[in-house]
Amino acid sequence: AIKHIDPLLNRAENIFREVELYYNMGVRRFVFVDDIFNLDVKNSTRFFEMVIKKKLEVHFFFPNGLRSDILTGEYIDLMAAGGTRGIGMALESASPRIQRLLKKNLDLEKLRENAEYLCKKHPQIVLELFLMHGFPTETEEEAVMTLEFLKVLHWIDFPYLHILKIFPNTDMAAMAMENGVTAEAIARSAGLAFHELPETL
Repeated sequence: AIKHIDPLLNRAENIFREVELYYNMGVRRFVFVDDIFNLDVKNSTRFFEMVIKKKLEVHFFFPNGLRSDILTGEYIDLMAAGGTRGIGMALESASPRIQRLLKKNLDLEKLRENAEYLCKKHPQIVLELFLMHGFPTETEEEAVMTLEFLKVLHWIDFPYLHILKIFPNTDMAAMAMENGVTAEAIARSAGLAFHELPETL
């Protein structure tokens, strides 16, 4: 798995050198746990171009959710040609209001287009989609919007539908408490497994 905090280490040339080093040792599958890999499109494009030029026979996986609304068909094609075999897309909520509340502001239509393109053009790439319910102030209608978003997409390999887990001393905890959730409920819910219903709903 590859994750670099230092921006200098995230340069395409440095990432490629690291991949090539392990490739020469016999490694063929790489997992990138950096969820901002594609924010610098020029840099990440250069990385895939180097992989293709050197004809490395590799499989790349991006499970943490690329910024999927800035992908393009051309970029997805490049990722596929460069050995990508798994992509995670983080939707969370299909409600524009919840997107603004979370300050994520995904272009929901663009995410949908990219997911559909990926499924149709590159079925060899495993596609994961992350969805979530239970945000403070989320309405039933908004929760259904998220499910409806999923229903119109065909061939999502792994749709993950989670209930929001609120941890103490986070921005989400502050937002929840502003909307009537107690700090005690947050503390009691923080240790629950993902399939257990928290008191914070």
